[in-house]
Amino acid sequence: MLNRIQMERYSRQIKIPEVGVEGQEKLLKSKVLVIGAGGLGSSAIQFLAAAGISRLGVVDYDRVDTSNLQRQTIHAGKVGLNKAVSAKIFVKDLNEDVKVDVYPKRIEEIPEIIKKYDIVLDCTDNLKSKFFINDLCVRYSTPYVHASAVGF
Repeated sequence: MLNRIQMERYSRQIKIPEVGVEGQEKLLKSKVLVIGAGGLGSSAIQFLAAAGISRLGVVDYDRVDTSNLQRQTIHAGKVGLNKAVSAKIFVKDLNEDVKVDVYPKRIEEIPEIIKKYDIVLDCTDNLKSKFFINDLCVRYSTPYVHASAVGF
């Protein structure tokens, strides 16, 4: 059951007929693994945390570079820091109720991690990674969403 603060915080989502209180309660119990905290992943992380998911896992081996800041705004002021760690700092400032698991790992190191989550959001930028992650999700019967943002 949502408390008064949650009702106020998530009131705009709750007003959406397809979400409502029941949908918000599901969000508050959900565990999402985001693989890749770059351009696409950083936006997904921001909006998943704002939506109030319970647990957010972030997998990224890369470090924040100055060239990332124009499109990866969650990493502002964190040049040199691992992107997964940077994402956790951002999320804690945005919504302290979201638990964040940090995995500063290469995707080859994540097979067992996937089993801990309800759904995997693949925000990697290459086909080899996407095929690998898809195979893991099939193996563990974990719902898989892949996205990409290349070119225009």
